[in-house]
Amino acid sequence: TSGLDARSDAIIEIALIRYSDLGVEEERYSSLVHPGFVISDEITHITGITPSDLLDAPIFSEIKSRVTEFIDNDTIIGHNIDFDIGFLVEYAVISRDHPRIDTFRLAEIVAIDAKSLNLSSLLEYFEEPHIDAHRALADTEATGRLFQRLLARLLSLSEEARSLFLSVVGRTGMDHELRRVLHYIHVKDESTTTPWREYILARSRPMPRPDRPNGEIPTFSQVLDQATHLEERP
Repeated sequence: TSGLDARSDAIIEIALIRYSDLGVEEERYSSLVHPGFVISDEITHITGITPSDLLDAPIFSEIKSRVTEFIDNDTIIGHNIDFDIGFLVEYAVISRDHPRIDTFRLAEIVAIDAKSLNLSSLLEYFEEPHIDAHRALADTEATGRLFQRLLARLLSLSEEARSLFLSVVGRTGMDHELRRVLHYIHVKDESTTTPWREYILARSRPMPRPDRPNGEIPTFSQVLDQATHLEERP
């Protein structure tokens, strides 16, 4: 985007990747978007996108139907997703209550020993590549990999701890979407393999305890202590 305010700034690039419930990539779409004005040098420095790159790009109204059709009623997964939701609502693509999963909020609980919760730092923490940061398609691909890593952490919890976790994230409205994803990972037939199941279970490892970087799964109280501050977020 050209800035942080959905009411006064504009989308300058958009990228979407659709996954099936089993984790199979089905479709992707990306495009530069002409904002209707010249972007600042600061935005060019952050994104690498120059004003000349946007000269022949479509304005958003020209691609709106494509974006709306792509998203449809599917759950949106993003990092600090309220930022993206704000722009999509402002452009009348989705409603404010559209189902979403925020990898930032998941990381607040299941990556408690990460030094930072921004996208690049979390990918470094999970030893995942992040090339072309702050470009729409690269960040979308990176968020998909981060979501898989966070699910792997969630699956390393005991059933009781996982239930507690889901009850906590229920305060953010993400529990229904997460339960649906977990259903497709924990298929009843153990011989069945799916992209998400194969990737996630292969990388599943115990979640470190706050006082034991290489320790075991946290206790209920430790998970809850890490999660209660979610209520205080705007």
